[in-house]
Amino acid sequence: MYITMHCAGMPFNGDTIKTDSLGGSETAAYYMALELAKKGHTVRIFTESKETGEFDGVFYEWCGIPSERFPMGELFHNYAENVPCDVMIIQRSPYAFKYKYASKINLWWVHDLALYRSKEDIAAQFMNVDGVLTVSEYHKKQICEVYGLNPDNVYSITNGIDLELFNKPTSIAPDVLISDGSDDKVNLLYSSRPERGLENLVKVDGIMDKLLKIDPKYHLYVCMYANYPEHMKDYYNMLFQRIELLPNCTNLGSLTKQELADVMRQCDALVYPTNFEEVSCITAMEAMAAGLPFISSKHAA
Repeated sequence: MYITMHCAGMPFNGDTIKTDSLGGSETAAYYMALELAKKGHTVRIFTESKETGEFDGVFYEWCGIPSERFPMGELFHNYAENVPCDVMIIQRSPYAFKYKYASKINLWWVHDLALYRSKEDIAAQFMNVDGVLTVSEYHKKQICEVYGLNPDNVYSITNGIDLELFNKPTSIAPDVLISDGSDDKVNLLYSSRPERGLENLVKVDGIMDKLLKIDPKYHLYVCMYANYPEHMKDYYNMLFQRIELLPNCTNLGSLTKQELADVMRQCDALVYPTNFEEVSCITAMEAMAAGLPFISSKHAA
């Protein structure tokens, strides 16, 4: 089959996951495109990266510049509206299918909670949607309840991770290694987006502040992918400054997937004190693959 995909967000192509940090949605799109290509399908994926080409059998294209007429990117619209394909898969954007594409089957791949305030807008585009893909059974149930969808047209494909990353010998640079061979030190890790719970750990009189007073053997390492939205930069900088002030906290910055897997295997627990409503937490899956206890809020999926 000829399959066209669209994944906005962080710029990436088939090499990015090996050299840079990458978000969950982008990682999921990368692996889906790769696996579909391995099965013999012709896969073309449009992303925010201008570095185009064929990578591992997948064709990567730039979306182009978005505009009022071409909100998904001019190059994507010109291709998708004029070049026939068997399946069109578009991530996240709830308004993508108000446009007519030259595709036989249209699938909307949802990664976020359904919102009641979006119900009418979502309903307006469903005449062009053949199926909805969710990332967990919890997510499917929530999407169907809020948007009033027929469960027979909603498919849970679940998130996943690359287990091979956790089976390789540690090979990261010495400045990222965190183990000092001490039996007394307890290494904690936070590896999600900063706004999803880091403040609870590093704020004044937060978790790490209190642990420092109780027992200084607990040390928090923080890493994330390099995606800093302009409207969040001041908030992120405030959190990063708090990390610098706390002697029991270290910011490792952005890591590749392999570096993250290696760091996880050197830690004692992953901490995620969040109020964010996860629908399928990739961080939790990665922690389990690393044999890392996962300590989090009792919230959502």
